[in-house]
Amino acid sequence: MQKSEEFLFYPECHNIMDVAHYRLEHNLEFSALSEKRKKYFNLEAYAHELEEKGRYAVCNNGMFKL
Repeated sequence: MQKSEEFLFYPECHNIMDVAHYRLEHNLEFSALSEKRKKYFNLEAYAHELEEKGRYAVCNNGMFKL
């Protein structure tokens, strides 16, 4: 059995808050929310959850999720 790992690249992201923002910009369900509802979304909590559940590495052009 071979173990394959998937690396996700987040261009122009330099910290976990950038990754959270990038993921939300590219999420169809979040995009469908009204601007009023988006205003109440807790981006800091979402970024914290991403950081707790994943491993990330910073490179010159962005970040990778390992």
